[in-house]
Amino acid sequence: MKPPRTSLGDPADYLEQRVYRALGAFSVVSALGSLGYYYLGQGQWAFWDCLYMTMVTVSTVGFSETLPGIEHVEGARAFTVLLILMGSGVLLYSASTVTAFVVEGDLVGILRRNRMQQKIDNLNGHIVVCGAGSTGSHVIEELHAMRAPFVVVDANEDRLRELDR
Repeated sequence: MKPPRTSLGDPADYLEQRVYRALGAFSVVSALGSLGYYYLGQGQWAFWDCLYMTMVTVSTVGFSETLPGIEHVEGARAFTVLLILMGSGVLLYSASTVTAFVVEGDLVGILRRNRMQQKIDNLNGHIVVCGAGSTGSHVIEELHAMRAPFVVVDANEDRLRELDR
């Protein structure tokens, strides 16, 4: 079961969607490329050879044309050019997603949230403090001094960030 969202517009959810989109796009390009080569070769090449040719093309490694006789297949070069363009676009999108993940600090935030979720999952017999305003902050200080297990719930994310420090 998926844990409840911590807030509206959680950056982790947005990042997760981008990663899934990148993986989905890569899968679609790989499948279309493999099926395209298989179709162009009219079944003369094994599907795995077509997949290998697709990976060589999309990854821009470009050893050479790995399918024997492909140079004589009408439309194969045009298809390869199209595959290079689509594959490069997907690779650039994936690279930008990973870069944004690291640069925007989402990695640190996600790791922090995962650690927090693990701590919450392991809590048993804990106290729930609702609200971290003036009264709640005094309660939190006392619970912290007593080393009592507790969780703070507050609608104000800035207050929660302050407590986290």
